[in-house]
Amino acid sequence: MDKIIMICADCEGDHHQIERIFNAFQEQKIKGNFFFVGKTAEENKSLVKEIAQIHNVDSHTYRHANLRKFSKENQREEILHGKHVVEEIIERPTYGFRAPYHAINRDTVEILNEEKFIYDASVLYYRYNMKNVIEIYPSWFREWTGLYEFLHLSPRLNWKFTKLLFKLLNPLVIAVHPHYSGRNEVHTAAMVEFLTYAKEQNARIMTIPDYLRENKPGSFPIATKATKDQNKDSANSDNQGEGIGDRK
Repeated sequence: MDKIIMICADCEGDHHQIERIFNAFQEQKIKGNFFFVGKTAEENKSLVKEIAQIHNVDSHTYRHANLRKFSKENQREEILHGKHVVEEIIERPTYGFRAPYHAINRDTVEILNEEKFIYDASVLYYRYNMKNVIEIYPSWFREWTGLYEFLHLSPRLNWKFTKLLFKLLNPLVIAVHPHYSGRNEVHTAAMVEFLTYAKEQNARIMTIPDYLRENKPGSFPIATKATKDQNKDSANSDNQGEGIGDRK
């Protein structure tokens, strides 16, 4: 059985850190899932468009808010505002969602169903009946914490643990935060070391939509001709090994 990895990059904040993650994926010739906070997307439209030409792009609320602290209607506003901002920038629909802090509740589940989201990649600590929404369960919550820094631990420590999870779990769903794994070259190198190892083990690193098309037939829209052409163009770009930094 093929080993499957899906990487979910939670994009908020510094565009240089997001670029560093994007360029690392380009150099590794892999495709990931970028969940953009709406406000961050508004501030980095060209970057979002560039990423969306190659990778899967979805939303991560508008302000990176803890939805569990909101009423149902305020949750809906926060979720849909982020979704619409991202869709306007990339000029195509989005179908997935990822909540900040992995924090959803039953109101969130109802909203995702009512607004016809296809999948969610939020739930880590608890389980809900997701009804018609497919849950993509993250396998591990964070690649770096303040505790690691306080104890002067190497960023490679978490990725060593991820190697163990890779042997135990299939699929493996990894959350990546640019403000951790993209904070500097040392942190990015630790991530790349794991990606190199996974590729050496013949792992398939894929987007969530591609995974659903293969494993849950009928759950996700068939790729349009435009999307297929876009993927072909992206593959050509991958072969050239370009990233954003190469084109500036």
